[in-house]
Amino acid sequence: MGRANERGFSFSMTFPGFASIWVDFVDQNKKLERTIQRIERHRAYDEGRYDQAQIQSTPAPQPLPTLVEPSG
Repeated sequence: MGRANERGFSFSMTFPGFASIWVDFVDQNKKLERTIQRIERHRAYDEGRYDQAQIQSTPAPQPLPTLVEPSG
């Protein structure tokens, strides 16, 4: 739009209302990006909680028996 106006093309006269529609579109994208980031943070948090619950519910592994070599 800026380049068109610099070159003498009356963008706003040719496409009335486009600028406000474009601003609304950009604002919607920004809002959606924030929503996606929030969802990703919640997903990561929930995955961490699930992993922690799995670790806590699993009994600790027993140590392996030590092999004693026969003397001889």
